[in-house]
Amino acid sequence: MSPFEAMLGTFFNGALSAAVTYTPQGGEPVQVRASVGIVDPVMGPVRGTMLQAKILSFDFLRSELPTAPKRGDTIAYNGEVFGVAGPAEPDADGLVWRVRANRGG
Repeated sequence: MSPFEAMLGTFFNGALSAAVTYTPQGGEPVQVRASVGIVDPVMGPVRGTMLQAKILSFDFLRSELPTAPKRGDTIAYNGEVFGVAGPAEPDADGLVWRVRANRGG
């Protein structure tokens, strides 16, 4: 494991991440941790308050999910269900998936 991979593991298992439930369409729910942020229509993903956000971004360690997230999958976070809005975007190193999801499934 590279130092970068070790740092990601620490980040995703620390206070800067949140417990979520990822459910692939037709599959079993998986409890994982994710970094959660809001998506601004102009600026794209930013970190901030999620109270009024309609679209959130979820960053997952790829090794934690059974499959690549896609439209039709759901993410339960903070008592609400979000519907995955499109295919996951991988990071340059292939370690993290960024997923945009809409409030209300």
